[in-house]
Amino acid sequence: MNKKDVLSDQFKREVRATLLTLLDKYQDRVFRKQINDIFRIITPTDFPVHYPELVQYFMNNMKGLKEVLKDDQMLLSDLTYNFVSTFKIVMAVRSQKKLGDNRNLFYNVYFKLLEEFHGFWDYFHANTQRIVGALNDTNFLEIQRFIKLARKADRIYISFLCNGCEEMAEK
Repeated sequence: MNKKDVLSDQFKREVRATLLTLLDKYQDRVFRKQINDIFRIITPTDFPVHYPELVQYFMNNMKGLKEVLKDDQMLLSDLTYNFVSTFKIVMAVRSQKKLGDNRNLFYNVYFKLLEEFHGFWDYFHANTQRIVGALNDTNFLEIQRFIKLARKADRIYISFLCNGCEEMAEK
């Protein structure tokens, strides 16, 4: 490996690490769109093989989403909403690419993430009535954000299931 490749690899590692710290730190809508655009570029080639830290980030955060749902005040926080958005982007972009030799690794990660997301999704829908009841009836924007989050969660879940079906159809 030559010096240029070493510097390039080091730069990529630093960018990927910085992105993870920015995900929780900044929730500004415009800034988050830019971060998600960067993930659209990085994900097809780096996730999950060269970006295991992103896998761990998703695993850790999905375990925490169910806990976030228990605190109705935090349910619609930008952090939760933006995390789900970024997760959807990464999985959608990555699943559209040819997996080649990384197929087994991707699907191992895929099934772990599916299991964690299923826990969030199941709890979310099982507690919808309680959650909506806890929202302020006069705050239409909160209810609207809840519905958007529910739709986004449903799309992710359906996307997960469809990716799994594609894999089974190929076999």
